[in-house]
Amino acid sequence: CFEREKYDDALKYATEKWSIVSVFPEARDFDLYYALNELVVAKIRTNHLNNIDVDFEKLDAICKRLYGTESKQYATVLHNRGRAYQLQGRLDDAKQCFTKSISLQISNNGKPKRTVQYLKELEKTLIYDETDF
Repeated sequence: CFEREKYDDALKYATEKWSIVSVFPEARDFDLYYALNELVVAKIRTNHLNNIDVDFEKLDAICKRLYGTESKQYATVLHNRGRAYQLQGRLDDAKQCFTKSISLQISNNGKPKRTVQYLKELEKTLIYDETDF
């Protein structure tokens, strides 16, 4: 219960922060990236996924401009997008994001432990779904 309240508060804060930063004329891509990343993480943690696909389109474009598609930051975007897809039941899309994120994390000397965990959960679900027929 405490965890849920913590993330509900984080979602309120992140939503308010994004509503300010996103309309601020002098906002830099850096500020936009971090504000929007906080918002999508809060949405994922609270399972409030409304408009998250639109948020990820914006975040993806900002991240590509700032860091490129081979960066650890882009790996994080893919990880989070994969998790959102997983929660939405879009399992094939989630698998693609997790796989690419793991590859990028490894190439950037990262440790993709959480992404691997989510991919394993996803693969178990896919196997279960296939045997359901």
